[in-house]
Amino acid sequence: MIDKATVVIDNIHHRRTIKPEQCITGTISDADIWRILECANWAPTHGYTEPWRFVVFTGDAKHKFAKDHADMYKASTAEDKFKQVSYDKLINRAQTTSHIIAIINKRGANPKIPEIEELQSTAMAVQNMQLAASALGFAAYIHSGGMTFSDEMRQYLGFEEADKVLGFLYLGIPNEDEKAPGRRISKIEKKVVWKG
Repeated sequence: MIDKATVVIDNIHHRRTIKPEQCITGTISDADIWRILECANWAPTHGYTEPWRFVVFTGDAKHKFAKDHADMYKASTAEDKFKQVSYDKLINRAQTTSHIIAIINKRGANPKIPEIEELQSTAMAVQNMQLAASALGFAAYIHSGGMTFSDEMRQYLGFEEADKVLGFLYLGIPNEDEKAPGRRISKIEKKVVWKG
């Protein structure tokens, strides 16, 4: 009999960030993407606001989004601050990525629920997606650079002023040779105050 707790804990311990540059060209099936998205939908949520929203880009739409994001970055960046390497990376990451998923926090209408709780719920939804992707053998990488937090990006994705774009989840097929061992700077005991 499989010990479910061990499977879950092992998946948490072995999940790794795998960048698009560490992926091989390939496409994840729509069925597997929906399995990953369904896991997001089971994140904890105060008052059932379920504030997570996602825009999924694949195929030609993925390449168009990558180019639009890069062009948005170039148009809004002062010439002395613009980095060609950043522009190129925004475009090139779409080459080995199967799907790019925009992560949005949709602000609920209930004023009794603090925004921080909705942001936390969305973050937990994304963690569920990362764990699901890892369990399925896929690469997952969260990117929050470029124009992620800008009004232009929020509008581009079709969201309202109260909503927040939190990042982009890049999913792909990992090059197994690139998988890095996990590490943490310090043990959990150094980050906990235990009373009682």
